[in-house]
Amino acid sequence: MKKWLGIGLLFFLSACTDVQQLVTHDNAKQQSWLLVDSFAGKGFIDYEISLAATERLSVELSSADLGDYFNVIAKAGSKPVYTSSTHGNKMSQVIAASGDYIIRVYSSTQPSEQSESADFTLQVQIGEQPKVVKKRMHPSWDADGDGINDCEKDGSCDHTIDYTQPKPKTAN
Repeated sequence: MKKWLGIGLLFFLSACTDVQQLVTHDNAKQQSWLLVDSFAGKGFIDYEISLAATERLSVELSSADLGDYFNVIAKAGSKPVYTSSTHGNKMSQVIAASGDYIIRVYSSTQPSEQSESADFTLQVQIGEQPKVVKKRMHPSWDADGDGINDCEKDGSCDHTIDYTQPKPKTAN
């Protein structure tokens, strides 16, 4: 299971360069980022990430400004892989081709003054999302098939019994 690693204050790096590189082959062990940044008069901010085919990329943008969005663009191509203005500010999808990608955060609204800044938080994760396995009652505990454990009806439920396992056979 991959964990979200909170790395705040990375906005200092993005202020120094036009593109912030998130993943290279040198630091590929890092699988997630929490980026706190702002536009501060810029129209967009790019984050570069290197991905292998079949890796899952998850990105979520949070902003007080409803006009802030992100695109995921293959560096080798020009067509966006994901456009949040169309599909929402949260994505999770498997990458089809290995290569470098740009996560471009942009505002569809122009600040009224150059000094006005639009703050946002961007969560980026590479890898599988944790799978939630919900245990269900074994069908042998539901003789009438109504979805309710038979012990609920007759008041005989026992917290020491694992109802996800088959009901033991009774000797005649």
